[in-house]
Amino acid sequence: MYCINCGNEAIPGAKFCHVCGQALQTAAPSALVTLPEAPDLTLSGTDSPEKNEAKAVKWIWKAAEQGDAEAQFKLGEMYDYGRGVVKDEAEAAGWYRKAAEQGHADAQYNLGMMCENGQGVARDEVEAVGWYRKAAEQGDAKAQNNLGWMYENGRGVAEDEEEALGWFRKAAGQGYAAAQNNLGVMYAAGQGVAKNDAEAVGWYRKAAEQGHAEAQYNLGVMCRDGRGVEKDEAQALNWFWKAADQGDVLAKHTLGAMYAKTRDAAKDEAEAVPAESNDSDDSDAPPVQAGRTPVKALIGIILVVLLILIVVKANT
Repeated sequence: MYCINCGNEAIPGAKFCHVCGQALQTAAPSALVTLPEAPDLTLSGTDSPEKNEAKAVKWIWKAAEQGDAEAQFKLGEMYDYGRGVVKDEAEAAGWYRKAAEQGHADAQYNLGMMCENGQGVARDEVEAVGWYRKAAEQGDAKAQNNLGWMYENGRGVAEDEEEALGWFRKAAGQGYAAAQNNLGVMYAAGQGVAKNDAEAVGWYRKAAEQGHAEAQYNLGVMCRDGRGVEKDEAQALNWFWKAADQGDVLAKHTLGAMYAKTRDAAKDEAEAVPAESNDSDDSDAPPVQAGRTPVKALIGIILVVLLILIVVKANT
């Protein structure tokens, strides 16, 4: 058992900790893992977040050394993000591996990411696929999506679009937005499945409504082009705006192109002068005023102004 104040091992039968001198409140190693999230973490009431994180590292380290998989995973995260310790990706990968080897799905996914990207370990896409698969088979949606991507692109495994589709579908079925977007891409392109724009739109919409920027852009394209959905430039503009507002580069470029197109069209309308008919016998008809701006041109100018505001907002 361990003192929850300082994290040191308690002397059996003692009433006070022999290290910090506080009255003993002990916990098993696995229980120490959850202590950093407890509401009374700041035992003195004056500890800074940094000091609390340092205490958390000590508690979690004790449990991790005892072989607790959750503690090993949490310690890996602390080294991965530099919380309470100096950031050390190699140390993070080491602790993730210990937890992953005990079947911890989140650790398996994180270790897969580190293997894929060469963070803290030598880059090894084959090993990444192995860890993604272990986590995916436990139902981890993030790992299912990543495993699908590896199959789609032939990274660390032979390219197999049908296998990719299957993993995307599993993750998308759990509501994972990135997988829903990827599934939409597969249907839109007919990869691993018969092409179906309406199905693509359905999956893009599910992801877009969760705030996934790429899906918002893709849904905007479908609305603009009338693929799988009735053509609707207003809806397209709405989705492009949402994506651009999150920094999506393609959405920003598309908004810029729409602005330029509308500006040119408005300019052409404004410069056009209706031709007078010489065949009219109505001498009372008022003459056409040269230079009068048609109604369509006015509408075009209004759209230009709106698009300028959109582009400015998207780039701020």
